[in-house]
Amino acid sequence: MVGKFSDETKMSGSRIGTLYCWEYGDGHPFQTPNDELRRSIAAKHGESTLTDIGEPGAVGNLLESVLIDDTAKRLNLDQPSTNAATLVERTKYYEVSMDGVCVQNQPVTIKSSEYVQIIDLEAENPFLDEIEVQGIIPIECKCTSAYPESMPPLYRGPIQLQMQMMAGNSDFGIIVSLHRSIERRITVYKRSKTICERIIELSKDFVHRVETETFYPPVSVDDASANVPSECGTECDLNELDDDIERLDSLRQQRDMLNQDIEETELRIMTSMGDAQRGSSARYVVDWPLRNYKAQPEKTVPAKDARTIRLKSLKIKPRI
Repeated sequence: MVGKFSDETKMSGSRIGTLYCWEYGDGHPFQTPNDELRRSIAAKHGESTLTDIGEPGAVGNLLESVLIDDTAKRLNLDQPSTNAATLVERTKYYEVSMDGVCVQNQPVTIKSSEYVQIIDLEAENPFLDEIEVQGIIPIECKCTSAYPESMPPLYRGPIQLQMQMMAGNSDFGIIVSLHRSIERRITVYKRSKTICERIIELSKDFVHRVETETFYPPVSVDDASANVPSECGTECDLNELDDDIERLDSLRQQRDMLNQDIEETELRIMTSMGDAQRGSSARYVVDWPLRNYKAQPEKTVPAKDARTIRLKSLKIKPRI
């Protein structure tokens, strides 16, 4: 379900992947821990954090119950529930909603196939040939424009599903993914004790950071620049980073020299090409293409409120 049923001041299933991937994986392609933290701090202060889910989200919501029902049928599971309003688990540190839940009274054996994967994230070889499932089984639905992968990325559901399994005291969970609107993949996961323990610690730390408004170490320049200091004009001691400052200043000077060299060399080649769109030498072919722009009507820029931002570049000057 695209949309929130959980308390935004706590960690949730749809957001835990961001914290987990930056702490234990290779990062998240779209979000940082501080993005999630700023969102929860805003919610704590009564600001609206809801965003328009857009057309992809709306279409995903329309297909969700169909994909979950069909997944259960294909795996010979009992009829799942997709009543999202009743599928919310609330704890002190996190709240997690579930797209669907199957209560499987009798054990069922699921076998892997071209379209069905079985994964144990605790195992050295995570891919299993078959698995017997029973009990409460959360089913998470994902719609993506990405092509199917041999191992689904952790940020697109697996960590979220682990939180759902933890909340439902489940040993198994399922993700059904619709790729590019035309390809479906079903992935059955075993519950991971290690991941669940990490989720609890990450969630506890997150709630503490929301309460104290203590941000995470930034993971990029953009992430560092997003936090506007509460006090302007303050100064700090950077003696331990003196060598880093010198290196940054030196690298910038080298970059400026390289950019100037690139521009001058490119200009010589362009001058020699004149009106030609292609030139050739003994070893290279050089294209100087054209780009056509369609006429556009005049646009009125909407008004913006006054605000303060932090620049994404440092200014360095030597001490006199």
